[in-house]
Amino acid sequence: LQHLEHRETTFLALNVGGIHSYQSVSLLGRFSKAILAAGVNAPTDPAVGKFFEDHGQDEGCAMCFMLAILPSSSNDLRKWALHVAQRNSNHAQLLPSNVIQSSPYRRAIKDDP
Repeated sequence: LQHLEHRETTFLALNVGGIHSYQSVSLLGRFSKAILAAGVNAPTDPAVGKFFEDHGQDEGCAMCFMLAILPSSSNDLRKWALHVAQRNSNHAQLLPSNVIQSSPYRRAIKDDP
């Protein structure tokens, strides 16, 4: 979960050219910036959707829930993050009976004493 920390880190490097400052933004920080930039359109925003493509549905939803519970998140960020998670999560759906009949899990449950 270290990559999900919501903070920026500043690195200083010293060489013959002087002192150079570099900032590193966490994955969660980049994700929250993408959601905030998209605003109310976050659930359908391509940049937000790219996070789900790059990191997977489970990781994307986990990041949304992290943003929703962080005390430092704004109310808008919390609300939009939950909408993004809802849009990108798997939804339960009814299966046709022929799919249920042929499922190996059905046989395992039926045979279990």
